[in-house]
Amino acid sequence: MTLGWTAFAHSLTKKKIKGRLTGLITLLFWSFIRDDGDKQGIAHQIALALRDEVVDL
Repeated sequence: MTLGWTAFAHSLTKKKIKGRLTGLITLLFWSFIRDDGDKQGIAHQIALALRDEVVDL
């Protein structure tokens, strides 16, 4: 998702752009985790998704 928006923003200007990714802990605390959810497992899944975003960028 981030890569698409970054490409769009870059297409609007010749200047350098920079972005910001929300960190793992912030995303975890903003999430609505079910009562039966494993917080450590969910944190791991979020970390994998963030890693994919960073690799794409």
